[in-house]
Amino acid sequence: MASEDRLAPPDAVELLTTSELHQTLHAGCLVRHARAVLKRSPFYREKARQAGFKLGKTGFAERFLEFPFTAKRELMEEQRVHPPYGRLMAGSRGKPQRIHLTSGSSGRPFYVALSERDVH
Repeated sequence: MASEDRLAPPDAVELLTTSELHQTLHAGCLVRHARAVLKRSPFYREKARQAGFKLGKTGFAERFLEFPFTAKRELMEEQRVHPPYGRLMAGSRGKPQRIHLTSGSSGRPFYVALSERDVH
């Protein structure tokens, strides 16, 4: 039998169901995004530290649901203490391309800084 006639053993990814493949891909995207946010946003890095949450190389996707929710009052307080945007920004450090301001119906408007990538 010629070597090209032999079947190669399947790669692990070839044995995944469609659902498992999607979960694996989404988990990888989630981990990359979370690492970027924790690297760039002092607010979320501190929130993770206070919750005892560590972004390790393995198991992050499984532990994602343990990450504490962020309440609107926390965001508002962050912008009050660190005006104008708080320490929330996790995108590129360039100048914001557009600023969105909420109506302030809860008492004070909330600033959302959008990057060039967000706008386009």
